[in-house]
Amino acid sequence: AMVSWLLLTLLLPLAGAWQQPSLLLARPQLSACAQAPQRAPRCVKVMAYEGEKYSREARFKEELSSPFRGLRFFAYAAMLLGGSASGYIAFTRVLASLTGLSSSGQPIQEAGVNLAIDVGVVILAVVLLRNDLIKRDENLQRIDAMLAERKKRKNAPGGKAR
Repeated sequence: AMVSWLLLTLLLPLAGAWQQPSLLLARPQLSACAQAPQRAPRCVKVMAYEGEKYSREARFKEELSSPFRGLRFFAYAAMLLGGSASGYIAFTRVLASLTGLSSSGQPIQEAGVNLAIDVGVVILAVVLLRNDLIKRDENLQRIDAMLAERKKRKNAPGGKAR
């Protein structure tokens, strides 16, 4: 139970949904294309939701730059869940060995090594997840700045976008 609570307190701030619940209930803003339907064939529809930092186009471009990030997030979640479940079992075995109630016959050294490995897996998964989330935000900021610069050049008098 303690490991689950610890994981929950470490991962909830990373999710960000509990900090801004409006993101879950956000309504899409109308793009310029929807406001002026006569320009719709020439215009790229990019919608951003209220409270979101980055446009859908920026998120799509970031997804294209690192297509296996979702798979890595799944692997991190599997590492967290597996490490915490086996860590809980190893922790109870260490407690049983320390109190003399161990009926499994597992020595305290082996149970301690198993617990250390499980704690290491959980820490590794948290560090990798955190680094991947930071890298994703850096990429989104870079892509968003590039899109803003491109839009600024396009809207400048005599400017053309690449």
